[in-house]
Amino acid sequence: ELAGYEVDRLLGLQMVPPTTWVRLKLTVLRQAVEASSDAEYLRWLENTFFKAVDALGLVQVDAQGERSVMASAQLWVTDVHPLDYTVYAVKASWPDYLTGAQPLPTKPDTLAALPMLSDMSLFDFVIGNPDRQWDRNVYVAGGCTKRCRRSHRTGRAHEGSPTMVLVDQGSAFYRDGNPSPNPVTASIESPPPVFCMFRKRTVTRLKALQNRLATRLEEQLPRPVGSQLGN
Repeated sequence: ELAGYEVDRLLGLQMVPPTTWVRLKLTVLRQAVEASSDAEYLRWLENTFFKAVDALGLVQVDAQGERSVMASAQLWVTDVHPLDYTVYAVKASWPDYLTGAQPLPTKPDTLAALPMLSDMSLFDFVIGNPDRQWDRNVYVAGGCTKRCRRSHRTGRAHEGSPTMVLVDQGSAFYRDGNPSPNPVTASIESPPPVFCMFRKRTVTRLKALQNRLATRLEEQLPRPVGSQLGN
């Protein structure tokens, strides 16, 4: 998540929520899950998570015997919903607009969504993320049209134009080669409609980072995170 955030900022996309690297006490984590009354989540924490961090040697113990792990923390905001529940909802065939297979849409909101979806595809191509589609792991702040939920504490709506939000980069950086399916990647097994229409500013930033992205990431990331990234 932290590496994905840094790539997002290096490309100037501003689509990944602010993410940072924090020390998390295991007692605090357990108390937070217990307070949520989510029994299934608590079982996973006890039976899977705690055992895994111990087995991987990720637990740090301070002078007082307090056990903790380093983790990414990401900003959550109110009035954020899946893309399909917002004004930016599109059909699965949306890449056809960017291949010339069909004319550009006349609906203003759909037209506004296309550059963001193009940026999304390029971002996932760069980080090697195969686990995002138009209907998965893509959210929008503001612009909700159905099943709208807001924070019970503030109830405030997102201010300004709707903004596309990309979460869950957990499958990125793990493998060599290009991610598939992705509209930037040709695939023999399941060929998506490949397009090559991108924002000029995004391509300009990417070209400026050519042969330098890995170095810039190494400069930005904590060493334990950078050492886990693939090639």
